[in-house]
Amino acid sequence: MFEKPKPLVGVLQLLPLPGSVGWKGRIDQVIARAEQEATAMATGGLDALLVENTWDMPYPADRMDMAGAVAMGLIIRRIMHFTNLPIGINVLRNDPETALAIAMNVGAKFIRVPLLTGAALSETGILEGRYAQLAVYRQKLMADNIAVYADISLGKAMPLLPVTLKTLAQQALSIGQADGLILTDSNLSPADIQEVSHGLDAPVLFDFPHDVEHLSPYLEAADGLILSNAMKKSSVTMQDLKPTVDLTKVEEATASAEIIRNQLVGV
Repeated sequence: MFEKPKPLVGVLQLLPLPGSVGWKGRIDQVIARAEQEATAMATGGLDALLVENTWDMPYPADRMDMAGAVAMGLIIRRIMHFTNLPIGINVLRNDPETALAIAMNVGAKFIRVPLLTGAALSETGILEGRYAQLAVYRQKLMADNIAVYADISLGKAMPLLPVTLKTLAQQALSIGQADGLILTDSNLSPADIQEVSHGLDAPVLFDFPHDVEHLSPYLEAADGLILSNAMKKSSVTMQDLKPTVDLTKVEEATASAEIIRNQLVGV
């Protein structure tokens, strides 16, 4: 799916969509910002985009609003006019079936699932893994070509039973049939990432939460990084709650990644 080793995946955080509490009634503004951010991330050299309905807070505990799902697909099709990068989809808080439906209709390459197996406590309440429902729906849509990446966390979504990150990862692969994993706990060190990844027969990405100047050791430890707030412009005022992408930070991240890739091939 990714043309280069150690890919950097930029998160495109959509402004509030139709059906959400924060919806402003102007889809043109949502599209314009998405196009601008997608162009910045592609121009800056990222390897893939992950489109999320980030600002649809508070997130529903079950399914995304139908109007929001239609809008999300429309926006992604518009983005595809600006870049040929692989695109993934995440529907928050945990709606992999809608993400898969959108992905199939727009030609996206992968989806992100916040909780694939087990049960966990989150800010929206108790989440239950949807691996069985997703497996049935995936077969129904004949969408085996769309990869499933499962979030693995002890913090963002706190498991209801005592368990280790390694066990969660193994469950997502063996029970949930995930194609890849995303470690999301911000307190993980590069050594922690390597420990969880060791022996797993699947790519392990890390949701990188730090400033881009600290990127290199984490990219060395993981199979790739998810970049969201690390690429954003610094907030100038307290009102700047949804900062946009900073092209300079994107270019700094991709430059660091290129150094690590060159080391892998001995250049």
